Amino acid sequence: MQVAPRNGRVLEGNGVDTVTIADKREVLLLDTDGIEALTLAKLEMPTPGATFTDQAF
Repeated sequence: MQVAPRNGRVLEGNGVDTVTIADKREVLLLDTDGIEALTLAKLEMPTPGATFTDQAF
């Protein structure tokens, strides 16, 4: 998947999990990095047959 936070940086990786950290923020974990859910601007799923291909926040 590709995730684009509001800061313009694009991260790529496989989605692993979501977690809530100690200060109650939700984080999307990729196999390459992690990103706070509230900072997401766009999520893209380039996988053939995926339920959705992109989601803007």
